[in-house]
Amino acid sequence: MEHPRKVDLLAKIKALYPLKEGQEGLASFALDKVTDAVSAYCNIDAADIPAELDNGIIGMAIQEIDSCLWSENGADSGVQSITEGDVSVSFKSQAELYQALQESNPITDNYISLLNSYRVLSYD
Repeated sequence: MEHPRKVDLLAKIKALYPLKEGQEGLASFALDKVTDAVSAYCNIDAADIPAELDNGIIGMAIQEIDSCLWSENGADSGVQSITEGDVSVSFKSQAELYQALQESNPITDNYISLLNSYRVLSYD
């Protein structure tokens, strides 16, 4: 299920974290991933996530994008590794960026206490 305020959240992400052309899909994917993680952690349907969690969701999504892009101010370097001796720079493909995003856990210690306030016990 999609977050009911996804368009607004994506607009805030773009305002806070300048994205280059072609990164909108990455931001949308990160937002969906974070929304799914919050929904699963709190045992709440994505459609029922309270508005009070929106800023936390935005923060987690930006953290996900930033860790995936290794960038400053949204500059897409796509750098995978740098070697100084005999200069070597390798770049990540778009598929590798999505893979890195998919493997990470967006719920870090920074957000656990916020999410615990909205967590619902599940008896399933």
